[in-house]
Amino acid sequence: MTTLSSQHAIKTISPKQLDRHITFIDPAVDDYLYLAASVRPGIEVIILDSSTDGVLQISEALANLGDRTKITSLHIISHGSEASLQLGATQLNAKTLWHKYADAIESWRKALSDRAEILLYGCNVATGQIGQDFVEWLSLLTGATVAASTNSHRQCLQRRQLGVRRNHGCNQNIPGVSFGRTAGLRGRTHASHLLHSNSLRRRRRSN
Repeated sequence: MTTLSSQHAIKTISPKQLDRHITFIDPAVDDYLYLAASVRPGIEVIILDSSTDGVLQISEALANLGDRTKITSLHIISHGSEASLQLGATQLNAKTLWHKYADAIESWRKALSDRAEILLYGCNVATGQIGQDFVEWLSLLTGATVAASTNSHRQCLQRRQLGVRRNHGCNQNIPGVSFGRTAGLRGRTHASHLLHSNSLRRRRRSN
């Protein structure tokens, strides 16, 4: 298991509270330090080490939380493509999810609350059938509700269930999206509409 480099980890101390939020940022994302600095106080931030396996870094960080308050929302900000996330020196995709990382990702359950949500901010991750399957598989392994982007247009994130509202004042000079303060992120990254694992299940049950 890869140890997080102290040079790449930025954390803010969370007060004792019922809800707990944590954000992982891949340093390949544009303005990643700005994003980290823009996170609302009380939300923990870890910047991944680009030279080592990002999935294992996340798994280790979550395992080291111990008996502290369970995580309510877990944000992963990285580059992405259809059914794929670039995390540190590795790609988490539809193939490696099952062939390499299933056990590691399933271990995230121990750190997540019963109502936890995982939000993936990477272009096109939930695009197409394989992207939708990828979102559902992550939900199956972690037991969390998972949401991921379906495109990469210059639109602002709209996700009412997390209190993230459309911000018509987005800076269009930076491709991507502004994250609402309710979710704790005011920076920008490449993401757009989110596909929700719960909506996928409802859609398939109705067919």
